[in-house]
Amino acid sequence: MAPDRTKFCDLCSTDVKPRGWTTHRKACETNTEKRRRDQLIVDAIRRQESESDRQHLNQPALPIPISARTNTIEARHDFVYDVGAEFNHDDHPLLEPEHALDDIKVEYHPSSGIEAKVYPFHGFQRRPMASSEASHSAEPWRPFQSCLEFEVAEVALEAGLNNHKTDQLIKLCHRCIVGKEKFSFKTHKDIHVKWEAASVRVTKFMKEVISVPYDGKTWDFDLHYRDLWGLATDLLGDPHLFPHLTFDAQRLSKFDGDTFIRFVDEPFTAQDFWNVQSQLPPGGKPLAFILYADKTRLSSFSTAKGYPVVARLANIPTDIRNGRGIGSGYVVGWLPIV
Repeated sequence: MAPDRTKFCDLCSTDVKPRGWTTHRKACETNTEKRRRDQLIVDAIRRQESESDRQHLNQPALPIPISARTNTIEARHDFVYDVGAEFNHDDHPLLEPEHALDDIKVEYHPSSGIEAKVYPFHGFQRRPMASSEASHSAEPWRPFQSCLEFEVAEVALEAGLNNHKTDQLIKLCHRCIVGKEKFSFKTHKDIHVKWEAASVRVTKFMKEVISVPYDGKTWDFDLHYRDLWGLATDLLGDPHLFPHLTFDAQRLSKFDGDTFIRFVDEPFTAQDFWNVQSQLPPGGKPLAFILYADKTRLSSFSTAKGYPVVARLANIPTDIRNGRGIGSGYVVGWLPIV
């Protein structure tokens, strides 16, 4: 019997049998693209670190560095860094109170290299920019030809239309728009081609079969999920979302007239976030996900049903993370109905 002919894959430098060539080639192309995107993200984070000081100069309220609040090193040590210690007014007869009631102090993790700052309460804002609303692409519906095409394809997908019904919907759209927007779909195949083109821009769902022994039998359940690291690279690689991410842990505290009382308003201001960054190698940054299963929403796909598992990136500000659209919650899995 003649030996099997093989094809050489230039991406992984291996010989592949013709029968498995298409699957192998797609996997190699996907892995190569992931490595390229990961490197772009690493380069972007490094650039952000070098520009962090300049970004903080854009705060809406002008912060007063702690080191500039006192006239001497001794006074700074006594009052700022030892705010809970007893203060002797006889030793400092000319020292004026350096903090006002309700002042907010922001301390950054030591590895960030950013100096602690104090803000007046009335001028303190959490956002490092004038607005933390993520900017949107002028054409977010790409690779569809128009917003109308995307919305029609979305309706067909959500309604679970079969090919015949999808063809009818497309014919109806052609009758309605007549020159209003560009509409290139002819059959359901065109929609499938566009969805396939769009799917390579985000991390795809995978399926695993979970076997559970029960009552003398083995039960198999299909588990659909999305790789979290792949989702993270999607979010970090979004140029509209990346400027709003916070990678360094922070401590926030409010002056009550005697001392600073710490409070938490974002995940990256919590003690756990601070502790995690302290355990990382120099230059390491925490990246955290918030996961929850929404059992108030039972979703169906084909003949299966499941509860969606939603992931939100904790490094994103609350108003974006808990909003709708770019940077909000992403479905990363389905809990099967047992």
